[in-house]
Amino acid sequence: MAEQVFMIALSPTMEEGSILKWRKKVGDAVKMDEILCDVETDKASMEYLSSQEGTLLAITRDVGSSAKVGEMIAVIGEAGEDPTPLLGTPAAAP
Repeated sequence: MAEQVFMIALSPTMEEGSILKWRKKVGDAVKMDEILCDVETDKASMEYLSSQEGTLLAITRDVGSSAKVGEMIAVIGEAGEDPTPLLGTPAAAP
């Protein structure tokens, strides 16, 4: 089942992060703890590690764009799964 990926606080004072580089593209397999993207925080550039395993179904924040902590940045699920239902209504971060 597809799940939303949310921007997480990568530092204690982080309120938002900017996507510097996506290490995966839509359709790529993603493993747990694998680098999904590089994020610039208020303090430094950091690697965002995936907390989910599956296929990257959608990217909702382009390189150079910012996302507040708790906002969706991507969708991961099973290969071939339709991410559209998750794209229209952002859920609250767990």
